[in-house]
Amino acid sequence: ISIDTLNKWNKKLPLTVDTNNFQINYGNLEPTFIDLFSNYLINIAGETNWSHNLFYSEKTYKPIGTMMPFLVYGNVGMNKDLKERHGFKLFENLFDYSWEDECNDIKRIEKLIAECDTLAERLDKYSYKDKVDIIMLQNKDIIIHNYETLLKATRLTRQQLITINL
Repeated sequence: ISIDTLNKWNKKLPLTVDTNNFQINYGNLEPTFIDLFSNYLINIAGETNWSHNLFYSEKTYKPIGTMMPFLVYGNVGMNKDLKERHGFKLFENLFDYSWEDECNDIKRIEKLIAECDTLAERLDKYSYKDKVDIIMLQNKDIIIHNYETLLKATRLTRQQLITINL
């Protein structure tokens, strides 16, 4: 990562993509985690296991279950695997997923950061309302498809999905 990139990110700090109250685990409070997720338009699911297998955890399934656009950072090819093997649709109008073909973990995350920067720069000129339109409304069919695919895969009802902690 270049010094310019670090300085650019540093100007945005402090950036809280959570709540400042760390005494409470909001992830275990229903439907609070949905409320917390609803403050953001995109979720970057950082998977824990990068050990040469494609394992998806609640980190991947939460944004699908809360009906928001997402991308997964983990092992090589995880997003493409979600599409090709599991039937989920990707947000290819928002992201260029070529970054995830990089085998070197450090280079892959640098490419992911660059891709996120590209999207942020593209959206910078829009109002929040227009960003919602671009991200959520224009991707409504994909969001609904992914949600229904998750429901089918887990055999849960919508009500059960809302009331469990993924």
